[in-house]
Amino acid sequence: MRYEIEKALISGEIEVDDIPTLWNEKMQQYLGINTEGNYRYGCMQDIHWTDGAFGYFPTYTLGAMYAAQLFQTARGAIPELDSNIANGDLSHLFSWLQKNIWQHGSRYSTAELITKATGESLNPRFFREHLERRYL
Repeated sequence: MRYEIEKALISGEIEVDDIPTLWNEKMQQYLGINTEGNYRYGCMQDIHWTDGAFGYFPTYTLGAMYAAQLFQTARGAIPELDSNIANGDLSHLFSWLQKNIWQHGSRYSTAELITKATGESLNPRFFREHLERRYL
């Protein structure tokens, strides 16, 4: 929804003044929620647009996808990782992150780093499996 509105705004299809109405229409269409006249739950409910950070919101999803893939790879490398974390011991995970991520700084692009660390390019399977484990 945000993407659709941002794309329309940036392309000139809509004006800033159109955002509240379009937001409400899409909330009604997609979720059955009426936000008309309520900016708190409407188009201004998130800090990104008020800060001028357009196109930013999808980075949360990308970050979650990378995190799921990295975490699953770390689990494969550290069989006791879940029990370590349950006991408050993050040292094994931090060691893995230091070796596979942190030591490289900005040497590699994100795409190169995920491939180097996990053996494959970004794969949505890891995120889907994470969501299934967590919520189903």
